Amino acid sequence: MPLQLSVILGASLAAFMSQYWSYSIALQGYLMPLTAIVLALALCQYAYIASRSSHSPVPRFSTRLTLQRITILCCLFTAAFIYFNINAKNLREKWQALEHKKHDIEVLLTVKSLVHSGVRSHRYDASIDAVFSPLKSVDFLLGETVTLSDYKASEHGDIQPCDKIRAVIRLKPIRGTANHSSFDYERFAFSKRLMGKAYIREWSGTVAPKGFDKWLCANRLRQAFKSLTQKHLSIEQGAWLHALAIGDKSGFTSSQRQFLSESQLAHLFVISGLHVGIAAAWIYALGLLLFKRLSARINVQPLVASAWLSIIGSAVYVAMTGSSLSAMRALIMIIAIFSGRISGFHWSIPFRLGLAFIVSFLLWPLSLLNTGFWLSYVAVFSIYIYSLSIAKPLHSTYKITSVNAAPYSLLREKLTGYGRHYILLQLFIFTCLLPLTFSFNQSLNVFSPLMNLVAIPVISLIFVPASMLLLLLFPLVEILTPVTGVNVVYAEFVQWVAYLLASFINGLVGVNDATSALQMPLGSSRVSGVLVIILMFVSVMTAALCGWMKWYKQCAASVLILLGACIFQLVVNRQESTELNVNGSAGDTLQLQVFDVGQGLAILAEVQGRVLLYDTGKSWQDGSMAESVIIPYLRNKHIRSLDKLILSHLDNDHAGGAKVLLQQLSVNSLISSDLHGLREKAFSQDRFIQRCQQGLQWQWGAFNFEFFHPAVNQFKDGKLTNSKQRNDSSCVLLISNHSQAVLLLGDISKKIELALLKNSAFMSAVQRKSLNVVLAHHGSKYSSHKDFLRGVNPKLAIASAAYLNRFKHPHPDVINRLKKLDIPYVSTAQTGQISLEIMGEFGFSSVKQREIWQDRVWNVAYAP
Repeated sequence: MPLQLSVILGASLAAFMSQYWSYSIALQGYLMPLTAIVLALALCQYAYIASRSSHSPVPRFSTRLTLQRITILCCLFTAAFIYFNINAKNLREKWQALEHKKHDIEVLLTVKSLVHSGVRSHRYDASIDAVFSPLKSVDFLLGETVTLSDYKASEHGDIQPCDKIRAVIRLKPIRGTANHSSFDYERFAFSKRLMGKAYIREWSGTVAPKGFDKWLCANRLRQAFKSLTQKHLSIEQGAWLHALAIGDKSGFTSSQRQFLSESQLAHLFVISGLHVGIAAAWIYALGLLLFKRLSARINVQPLVASAWLSIIGSAVYVAMTGSSLSAMRALIMIIAIFSGRISGFHWSIPFRLGLAFIVSFLLWPLSLLNTGFWLSYVAVFSIYIYSLSIAKPLHSTYKITSVNAAPYSLLREKLTGYGRHYILLQLFIFTCLLPLTFSFNQSLNVFSPLMNLVAIPVISLIFVPASMLLLLLFPLVEILTPVTGVNVVYAEFVQWVAYLLASFINGLVGVNDATSALQMPLGSSRVSGVLVIILMFVSVMTAALCGWMKWYKQCAASVLILLGACIFQLVVNRQESTELNVNGSAGDTLQLQVFDVGQGLAILAEVQGRVLLYDTGKSWQDGSMAESVIIPYLRNKHIRSLDKLILSHLDNDHAGGAKVLLQQLSVNSLISSDLHGLREKAFSQDRFIQRCQQGLQWQWGAFNFEFFHPAVNQFKDGKLTNSKQRNDSSCVLLISNHSQAVLLLGDISKKIELALLKNSAFMSAVQRKSLNVVLAHHGSKYSSHKDFLRGVNPKLAIASAAYLNRFKHPHPDVINRLKKLDIPYVSTAQTGQISLEIMGEFGFSSVKQREIWQDRVWNVAYAP
C-alpha cells in the first residue's frame, strides 16, 4: 500500500514540522534527507500475504523494492507535506491580515453550533455569510468561522442553531495565553480554522430557518434535547450525559477536564470511533436480522443492504451528535470498512484504514494539529497490529455464533480467551500511545489501562446505547408532548441514566485521586521524549514483526521496555534533584515565573526548593487561571505544595484561583492584607493566615523576602469595600540578595508609590541593586509614576496584561514614561509567560514563552 503509507508518513512529517515552522528551515531540512527517509520507509514497509500456511500460522511479509515504488513514494510523500503547508500558509496569512487590531464589521452570520448560555452572555460559533462593511480588506472573512459572544441576549430573543443574524460585530483576532505546560488555545483554534472571537455591538435582527431547512438542522434537535435535560439534571450530571449523548463538552468544569486528561478517559466522552462504531454495529446487526427475513420476498443481498443501512444510520447519528471532526473521521472509517463489502473488492484492513486517513487528510488537513486526530488513528492501527501479533486473527479464533452451542468448558475457554486478549490489548494500546502522551506533554498515569479496562465495556455496552436511545426517543417525545405522562416518564428515564453515569464516573474519580501521587508528569526533566519515543517504536515493531514470539513474550517485551523508560526517567529526575541539593546552587538562584494569565497576575518564585506564589489570576463560571495555567505548571515541575501563598488583595483578577489552589495543593502559609475578606470567603483557617505588613520578612537561601506595604495599622480589620481601598492595600513584596532584586507591587496607585519613595528602608533596600519590577496595576496610567520609576530605576519592567484588553494596559502613557527613562519593558500580552533567573553576581536572564514558540505555524508574532 505505497499510496496510503506515503501520504500518512508525509502528513506525519508535516505535523512534526509545524512544531518548528519556518519556510527556509523546513525546505532545507526536509529536501536533503528526503531520499534517505523514503528509502528507509520503503525497506521497512511490508505487504501482508493473505494465505497462511498450515505449518506457519504467522503472517509472512515481503519487502520488495523497485524504482517505480520509490518514485511514487517520493512524489506522494512530498505532495502530502506541501498540501499541508499550503493550507497552513493560507490560514496564517488571514490571521496576519487582522493585524492584531479590533475590527467593527457589519456581517450576516449563520449560527453553526449549539448556543451555550452563561452568566453574562450567550456564546456560539457562527459562519460569516456576507460582509456589508465598506472595508474591502476584510472580504477574506467570507465563509470563515468566529466564536461569538452576545452580552445582550435577553434583548435579542431566543437564538437557535441555524438562525441567520445580521449585526455589527467587534472582531478580535485569535490569541490565547502562552505558558509552559498549559493548553495551547491558538493551536486548537488553528486546527478548527477559527478566525477570531467577537461580540455583538449593534443588533439588526434574526431570521429562523423554515420548512425543509429547519428539519435538516440537526443542531436544533440537539439544542432542544439539551434544554429539556438541563431542567431535570444537576450541572455535573448534565455535563456527562450531554457529552455522551450529543457530543457537547461545553458543560465540563476544569476539574472534570483535568480528570479526563489524567485518567486518559477523554476518548470515551468524545463522539468518535468508539461511539460511531457501536452505532454502526447495532444498525448492521439489526439490518441483518431484518433483511434475512425479507430476502425471501424481495431481491436483496442481506450483507450489502445491511452495510448500506449501517452507513446511512451512522451518518444520521453523526449529524445528531454535532458532526464533530472526530465523528466525521470515524464515519469515513466506517464507510471505508463497509466499502469492500459493498463493492465486492477484497480490500485489506490496512488499505481501508489508509484510505480513510487520506480522505480525512484531504478534507481537513489542519486537523493534523489536533491531538485527537493522532490518538484515534494510532489507537486503531495499534489494534490492527495487535491482531497480527497473535497466532490467529481474533475474528476467526473466537466466533460469537458458536458460543451458545458450546459446552461449558468450551464456553469458559472462549470467555477466558476474550478476557485475556482484551486485557493485553488495553496494555498494548497504552504502550503504543505513550509516545503521543510524551509529545502532547500529558501526565503518565500507570493506572489508566486499568481504568480503561473497566470503563470501556461499561460505557460502551451500557451508557452509550442508553444515551443513543434517549436521543432516538426525544423526537417522539416532542411529537407526543400533549399525551399525558410521556414527558414525565422520559424525564425519569433521563434522570436514572444520568444518575448512574455520574455515580460510575465518581467512582473512577476516586480511583484517580487515590493514585494521583503515582502519576508522573512528562517532559519536565532533561530526558526528552525522543528517547522514549524510540524505545516505544522498538516495542511496537517487536510486537508487530516478531510473529514467531508467543503472545505473552511479545507483551512482556513491550512492558519491559515501557518500564525501563519510566525507571530511567525517574532515576534522572532523582539525580537532578540530588545534584541541586549537593551543589547548593539553588540557594544562590531565584527562579521567577510571571505567568500569562490575561488581565490578572500570578507570579511563582522558587529558591532552594522553597516555593512562593504571589496571586493566582482570575476565575470565571466554570474555571480559573489556577486550574488552566498554574496547577499544570506545578505538576509538570513535581511541585505538590506551596510554602507561601500571597494574595496581594482579593480582587478576582488577583485572587480568583485561591479557592481551587487551597483545595488541590498543600499550602503552609497564606498571607494577605485583607484578613476579614479571607475569613469571609472561608479560604483558610486562622492558624496559618498572616497579614502582609511593613517589616514582615524571612530568608530563603541567599534571598531575603520583605514587605514594605501596607504599613502597620494602616488598614483596619474591617472589610475593604471599594476597589480603590483594595488596590491601595496590595502587598508590596521585595525579593533581593546583595546585588539583585525583584519588586512586586500588586495594584497600588501612584499615591502609594510616592509614599514608598519617602520610606528610607525601602529606598535603602532597592538602591545600588539591579532591580526588576512588575508594574503596578498591569501598567495602568494611574500607577507607575515617573518619579517612582526614576527613583527605583529598574533594569526591566514587566506588565501582566491581557491581549488587546479594553483598559489598554500597559497604557501608552506608561510606555512613554518608560521610553523617556530608557527602561526596557515587556508585556505578557506580547511575550507570554516570562521566566526570570536571577543568579547572584551574574545578573539575570529572561526567557519569553512566545520566543520559544515563534517558529510554530499557528503562532503569529505580536507587533502592534
